[in-house]
Amino acid sequence: MRIGLLARTDQDEALHLVKKISDHLSHHDIFFDEDLLPFFKGTPIQDVDILVVVGGDGTILRTVRKYDFPILAVKRGQYGHLCELKPEEISSIEDILKEHRIDQKMKIMVPGIGEALNEVVVRAVIPDKVARFRICYSGCSEEITGDGIIVATPTGSTAYSRAAGGPVIEEACSVFCITLICPLNSWWFPRVIPSNLEITITVMDKPCYMTLDGGTPLELKEGDSISIRKSDNHAIFWRKKWE
Repeated sequence: MRIGLLARTDQDEALHLVKKISDHLSHHDIFFDEDLLPFFKGTPIQDVDILVVVGGDGTILRTVRKYDFPILAVKRGQYGHLCELKPEEISSIEDILKEHRIDQKMKIMVPGIGEALNEVVVRAVIPDKVARFRICYSGCSEEITGDGIIVATPTGSTAYSRAAGGPVIEEACSVFCITLICPLNSWWFPRVIPSNLEITITVMDKPCYMTLDGGTPLELKEGDSISIRKSDNHAIFWRKKWE
């Protein structure tokens, strides 16, 4: 089997785990993410069957943006909601490679910009200054004021959206959750809408920025609009087979 390895390189513990996993799976064809090549002698990731990712949820979100391969995640970080294994369980990786179940997660996209697993966020650039937005979907148009807007997938509903007061959504549901960050509109409450709808967000006044899963911010000026829709692609995770 062709196996790719990826981890944060600024944590000695993560690099140590990569070494242990690489040794444990040495009878397979092993490839390394380009950031690991200064630390390990090997071949950069090309076409692999599975990516073994060492890290927390942030590392996994960055991996999903970078690669389209299935992921088996080993927790090494503060948050590991998306991870399957603990560091002491790496000996079971071989069992999962042989038998596993597929966890397919919906992704969200901004056409021409990129995709996200958790959420798309639009928020005001200037701290402590609220901005006005217009949200349109399915013939509905609402003008709102607040610090920003989160459009989350079911996976992302447990992350930033939840912290902002949004509901936790069962992952089997094909929906989006629209949550405002500190809204001034007393009538506003989070919206849960079908994922086959396209959402348009227009910046009405102050400059804002947009991020996908906390990635590089993209500046939005007054009058700029973005469209958000369900991606045709999914993030694929390998999980332990149910007993």
